[in-house]
Amino acid sequence: MILFGVRSPIVVELEESCLRAGLTIRGDRFIPCAFAPSRRRALTQSARAMGLTLADALIDPSAIVASTSRIDPGCYINAGAVIGAVTLVGEGVLINRSASVGHHCVIGDYTSIGPGAVLAGNVHVGQDVIVGSGAVILPNVRIGDNCVIAA
Repeated sequence: MILFGVRSPIVVELEESCLRAGLTIRGDRFIPCAFAPSRRRALTQSARAMGLTLADALIDPSAIVASTSRIDPGCYINAGAVIGAVTLVGEGVLINRSASVGHHCVIGDYTSIGPGAVLAGNVHVGQDVIVGSGAVILPNVRIGDNCVIAA
């Protein structure tokens, strides 16, 4: 796996997850390294233009992901995150340290969920959204595209 865009400070977290998972750099598959959704999208476009392919999600071994959830390619699920049952996580999503995503959630492409954020059950988050550190989103809430939810 290639960590693409390594000038972002979050690259150290991805490196740690790769080490814990025993992954090495090889092949033509990549994960975009950036916190900002627009930057991850731009990195993905650049890497694809170079002939690279999004890797399967990088999921830290300490994260808990329900077997009924679907995590699309190019995602990064950081240490201690919890993803509930029947949750759909779109392409290029970043779910940071110790975030909790409840059951039946839908997270749109390239969204960033900050450290310690909590999404209760049946939350739908649009594309290119930033959910700040420690934010709490109550059940059955719908968040549109390109929104910022404060910490």
